[in-house]
Amino acid sequence: MRWVGKLSFSIYLWHWPILTIAEQDASSPLSVSRRLTLVAASVAAAAVTYYVLENPVRRSKLLGRHRAVSIAIGLVIVAAILIFTTYKIHTN
Repeated sequence: MRWVGKLSFSIYLWHWPILTIAEQDASSPLSVSRRLTLVAASVAAAAVTYYVLENPVRRSKLLGRHRAVSIAIGLVIVAAILIFTTYKIHTN
């Protein structure tokens, strides 16, 4: 349960898009087994995200010592998301 607790926020972020996209893509309502499989995929994606991205960023000595680098990386990520979503909206 502690492991699930560590991953809870990542699971929260992953489960909704995975289930929503699968539901929209399906021609009929998803079965219970299909939903459970998708929840398992959400947990797997959350674990990968937690161990490969979140913890290394959280424990980064570089980012801890240099606040400006942290802010710059954050701004680049936000700008990339805004550019991507704006491009996506205008191409659809």
